[in-house]
This record gives sequence, C-alpha cells and structure tokens, in this order.
Amino acid sequence: MVRKHGLAIDHLRAVELVTAVGEILRASERAYPELFWGLRGGGGNFGVATAFEVDLHPAGTVLGGAVFYEAAEAERILQGYARHATAAPDELSTQAMLMAAPPAPIIPQALQGRPIVAILVCYTGDLAQGERVVAPLRRLATPIADLVGPMPYPALFALTEVGTIRGLEQHVRSLFLPALSDEVLHTLTEETLATMSPETIVQIRVLGGAMGRVSVDATAFAHRATLLILFTERRSTMSRDKKSSGRRSGTSISECFLHILGMQLSNPRGLLGAMIGRVIFAKGMMLAHLLFAVSFLRQ
Repeated sequence: MVRKHGLAIDHLRAVELVTAVGEILRASERAYPELFWGLRGGGGNFGVATAFEVDLHPAGTVLGGAVFYEAAEAERILQGYARHATAAPDELSTQAMLMAAPPAPIIPQALQGRPIVAILVCYTGDLAQGERVVAPLRRLATPIADLVGPMPYPALFALTEVGTIRGLEQHVRSLFLPALSDEVLHTLTEETLATMSPETIVQIRVLGGAMGRVSVDATAFAHRATLLILFTERRSTMSRDKKSSGRRSGTSISECFLHILGMQLSNPRGLLGAMIGRVIFAKGMMLAHLLFAVSFLRQ
C-alpha cells in the first residue's frame, strides 16, 4: 500500500535500540531526533533495533492477485502496464515481473519453464471501483491465467515464508528510474529474455502516490520523487552436502515458492541471470503472493 499510505518509515513513531556501546535508547521525533531521522532510511550501523512503535491502517479485504501473459509480447505489455500503473489512483499498487513460468497447475504444461510476464496488483478501497481500475491491466494481451480477486490483505505477504527455507541464498539489485521510456523497456525486455533462468526474476514496481508527498528532508530516505524502481533477483538453495565447499544446488525460485505450499518438484535447472544496480534488501509482492492467492481463491 505504498501509494495509498506511503512507506513504513513514514508511520514510525519510535524505535528502541541498543547502541554499539551498550546503551538502550528510545529514539523519536522528540528524543534523539537526529538518530530517529537516520533510522528512517539511512541504512544500518546505528545499533540493534529491539522494538518499533508504528501507526497502523485498517486493511481488510483488497482486490489482489496477478495476471499471467506470454512473454512473446512482453515489450508491448510492459509499455501498457507502465502507462496505466503510473496514472492509476493511489489505491492501486502494482508490480510487473519477467520470469520463467513455474510448474504450477495454473500454468499450461506447454508454457512451464518459458518466459512470462506477471502483473501483480493490490487495490485497497471500494472493490467495485477496484475492478474498474484494474481492468485494463487484465487485458494487456490474452492472459495465460487471471487470478485477480478479493482476498484478505495478509494473503499478500506469503513471501515472508520463503525465509524459512534452509540454505536459501538471495542476491538482489535495484535501480531507481524517473520514467520507463520505450527505449528502456526495449533494452530491459531484450536483455532479460536473453538471460532468463528459473532462478531469476526481474521486477518493475511503480511508486509515487503518498510516498512522494513527504518532504524530501523529512527522513533519510531522499528518493521521494522516484516514480519507479527496478529489481533483479536471483535465488538458489545450498544443498547440505555442498555447504562446506560453498557450491550451490540448482533449486529454482519456482521450487522455493511452491515448497511453501507443500509441493515437491524435481529436476531443477540453473543459469545465472543479469543483475542491475546496487544491492539492497527488498520485500514485496512476488510469485509467492500469487500462489497463496491461488490456494485462497480455490477454497
């Protein structure tokens, strides 16, 4: 809900932390204001945070899920996505992904493992209005699968369960973009499809909205005018017999997410994908959200 309510740091009231010299502090706008400013977007090395006090917003039921398209029309699909998502009301947060189709029941077997485009959505507000706002993203081309529907907001956070998989290794890079020109989309699509693997996901996330209406110097996060962020991510797991040598197994991202649902896959494949930008830690909507939505919508 970054476009509707802004960043989590914008709703942080106070942080309790232990400093490098062992002091226990509570930083807020009134107490240790400079430290509190730095804690909101300034990275690490301030101390070990032990508690956060935040303002919350009601979530309830949202219109969420994803639409899958074949990647043969990826460039045109992403152009349409960028136009609509950047102009959408704040209630709509979205993400577009280029990835290899997972071996999931929702994907025709002939397309599994092939490049696809996934458009993930979260609309918070009136569901009928949300259907109208989201509709253009559901007809950018002929969908492979359309799994958008009402769901509890927590269903979008199944991704965090990926962290429980032992040996999961993650490498994420990102790049802020002021806009998505046709030239950028052409290069992005061409290079991604040329290096696609089951371990790699490329994400485009549209920002703006409430995030951009906070003063640039209010927190240490200075990228308020940023309209888009581009992520590339590669995940792999390390098998027990290879941990000592540091060699990775070939387990794919699709396997990791499907493992959350108790589905066992075999014959993993592995290739390195292209990485762009600088290393960051990122959480957001990804394939796990979609798979969780599938399990929910089919109940």
